[in-house]
Amino acid sequence: MNSRQVATLKSIFNHPTPSNIRWKQIVSLLKAVGGELDEARSGSRIAITVNKRVSVVHKPHPGSEVGQHTVRDIRDLLKDAGITP
Repeated sequence: MNSRQVATLKSIFNHPTPSNIRWKQIVSLLKAVGGELDEARSGSRIAITVNKRVSVVHKPHPGSEVGQHTVRDIRDLLKDAGITP
């Protein structure tokens, strides 16, 4: 992981949960940890797989910043997959 991806990981685990993380930062982090994104879902839902753990989240629209609920879901997924800052 590069320094930006590490910073994104730390932000995801911050309390209170941030709501200003951009979607492309999260995608970059997920790809760096070996995650796969499956956008072949209905609407804006995306299945994320990391270390055989799967979570379905909503891609932000029309903006690019991820909401707190989605950040919590991604945090839980990363925690379950053994990835923490």
